[in-house]
Amino acid sequence: MSKQLLLLAALYLVSTGYAPAQNVITAGRITVRDSLFLGNRWIKAVNNENDMRYASPQTISTDGALKNYLRTEISNAADKPDRISLLHTFRRYTANPYLQGTIHLTVTSEDSIVTPITLRMQEANLFKPKGRPPFSVAGSYVNNTPGTVVDILIKDDLGQLSQLQPANFTQRFARYKDTIQLDTYLLYGGFRIEASMRDEPPVPASDTLVTLSIDIINATEHDLVQTVDNILPPRYGVVYKKQMVLHRSEPLPFAMSRVPVAVLPDGRFVYMGNNDRIMYQVFKNGEEFKFQSGSDWLYIDLDPTWKELKIIAVYEPND
Repeated sequence: MSKQLLLLAALYLVSTGYAPAQNVITAGRITVRDSLFLGNRWIKAVNNENDMRYASPQTISTDGALKNYLRTEISNAADKPDRISLLHTFRRYTANPYLQGTIHLTVTSEDSIVTPITLRMQEANLFKPKGRPPFSVAGSYVNNTPGTVVDILIKDDLGQLSQLQPANFTQRFARYKDTIQLDTYLLYGGFRIEASMRDEPPVPASDTLVTLSIDIINATEHDLVQTVDNILPPRYGVVYKKQMVLHRSEPLPFAMSRVPVAVLPDGRFVYMGNNDRIMYQVFKNGEEFKFQSGSDWLYIDLDPTWKELKIIAVYEPND
């Protein structure tokens, strides 16, 4: 009878939270039907799920569940080393071996974690930006070095996965006193930021240096479109300025092509042919421009009369 009374007293003290901290109660088994007050917190459940889906401030996870969860996370990270790696470099290809420069950019994850990076001349760095993909890269750079051209290239680094399609490629150039504006989105997996400074060749007197405003919109759902400066994912657009040397004697070609793709669960792309036909809408200086093209390519000639170029890639309507 005394054992039963002792057990009932223990259950009462535990359930009401009035048990003094210095008391030790020994019992073979205790059933708690609602919650247990432990460490100044109410505990309502014991979590034994390996993926921690039910973990919360009011649960305790077992050793087995924690071990399995950590083992799975470590294995996934080992299987996908390129998903969170970023390599950046800044190379110098000038006759003057003492030129210096720095480029300041920010890498922002899908969950809004910002990682600042600095590209320094003749240096490279490999690190892991914080947060979940996809990432975006933003920043600006003014070329204050006379007689040089600086370019910044951002591209996917697909590693060993050769079947994947590079889905984002951005390259911008800055001559002396020119500015590069970067705002690149949808970077999955590993990616690279490569910059270089080169000596600028003189512009022939017979040619014209034109600053062209370029606006490209990929309005398709499962095609990449690519130019010499960009690869654009589906439903993605870009606006930028580019200084171009346009020949007075002959036009400068501008080409665009498409790559049909399928989207993988992690957001990356793999080549996947389709029967959709693409049409390109081109505008010169704000007015529609007539030209000939095929479904897989666009080809137009630029001359010094071009100030603004806008291209929209859309699917042809199904009859």
